[in-house]
Amino acid sequence: MEIQGATNRFKAFDQTLDDPSEETTSLSFKLQFVDFVSQMAILRAVGSTVQVTVTDSTEGLVYDQTFSLIDDSEVIDAWTYSFNGFTQSDTLLIEDLPPYSNAEIEITIVSDVTASVGQIVVGRGDALAITLINSSSGIEDYSVKERDSFNRAIVKELPYSDTVDFVLKINQLRVGYVKRLLAKRRAKPTLYYMSGGAPYGLVAYGFYPGLNFTHSAPPMAEYTMEIEGLG
Repeated sequence: MEIQGATNRFKAFDQTLDDPSEETTSLSFKLQFVDFVSQMAILRAVGSTVQVTVTDSTEGLVYDQTFSLIDDSEVIDAWTYSFNGFTQSDTLLIEDLPPYSNAEIEITIVSDVTASVGQIVVGRGDALAITLINSSSGIEDYSVKERDSFNRAIVKELPYSDTVDFVLKINQLRVGYVKRLLAKRRAKPTLYYMSGGAPYGLVAYGFYPGLNFTHSAPPMAEYTMEIEGLG
């Protein structure tokens, strides 16, 4: 029996990042949730813009924002504008969705060629702690690198996953609550991010292997979270 994965439209919700949903020039989704949601992440996206609207059955259109996926952070003068070019940003965090239950959320990704998205994550965020400046981010590359009998490199490009090591500070009185909250997410793919952290790479969709809270000078405690991102 042949095992098949998600169809093209549902690949954006299959909890993997390396097999995207894609369409020529425009890719749209309409979502509806019984409970209210307030955050959204667009991950591994390819396109020029993302439009997000929220329509309530009573109040009508309550949110309509268009976000650019073009990264111009390296364009600082006429020279860099002319010769460095613009790059593609593939991660979008939206943290201000209006909390309307049963509202319709429409997402449209527009591209000059092919629009695609690896994963769309929607839900209600919870502030776990204060992110400290020595947090770090990177990638885990699963590509295979070998050499032939003449010592020539042979590289087979395979998927990669995002990794983030959060260093966090929290009030000691919240440690029990945060432990219980994270224990419920231990076997479920979850989006972990620093608020506004997309430009810093402090976003990962995946799991954490464990937690270790250190009670330092009252009233604060510190802990680290190593996030193993999904490929």
